[in-house]
Amino acid sequence: MQFRYGEKAQCWFGESAGMNFYLDGTAGAVPKDQAAAAQRIAGSLAAFRGRAAAYLDLFVDRAKACGSADEDWYLVEIHLRGGQGKPVRARPLLMLDGDDGGMWSVELRDTGDDWWPVRFERDQG
Repeated sequence: MQFRYGEKAQCWFGESAGMNFYLDGTAGAVPKDQAAAAQRIAGSLAAFRGRAAAYLDLFVDRAKACGSADEDWYLVEIHLRGGQGKPVRARPLLMLDGDDGGMWSVELRDTGDDWWPVRFERDQG
């Protein structure tokens, strides 16, 4: 996956398998730890989305949120930060059809062989 720096957004951007990845960093050099984590996520995107969705399902009643308990979580994009001696954290943004303007995110910490969910939040757009 190739990354390019967006001056306006002031972050690194890459795309793989139709998914947009945003890395937190300054112009000059791609944040290596975040880029490596993005590559790993891209290689197992369905499992990563499943990990985030399973965490949300512990707290969110999909039937109340969007009107259907069977509605699946739709992965929109993934933001990464950290690294350089600190764990990389990934924040996938997910939506449910029928949840008008709701954008859900889960923050997951890289443990090296898995992604450990640490928090979630919902923004109303």
